[in-house]
Amino acid sequence: MFGAVMEWEEVVSEQPVGKNPRVDHSLQVSLTSTSIKNWSLGECGFAAVVTTPLDVAKTRIMLAKAGSRNASGNVLTALGGIWRTQGLSGLFAGVVPRMAAISLGGFIFLGTYEKTRQLLL
Repeated sequence: MFGAVMEWEEVVSEQPVGKNPRVDHSLQVSLTSTSIKNWSLGECGFAAVVTTPLDVAKTRIMLAKAGSRNASGNVLTALGGIWRTQGLSGLFAGVVPRMAAISLGGFIFLGTYEKTRQLLL
């Protein structure tokens, strides 16, 4: 993830101010687009991992039976209950499928956006 960001920064910083006939500008644009897609894919996965405990708590609250402790809708209470009963693994239950789905969705969205942008501009 960070390697793609560094690569993107290097390509942006190396672009000349004026048009240089010896430089292939299409290659630089391609590298920049690829780097941004890789960076975005990593960021989507990172965000999915970080927010998984909140998603787990939300799901437990939504599925709670009326009158139970989770039915009150308090996220901190739900997170505390999960931590006490299942520990860290309970808070991150389902992290891999969630990370894969969100990363893939972000990749498809950004790829479609870039292609559409290129066609329209």
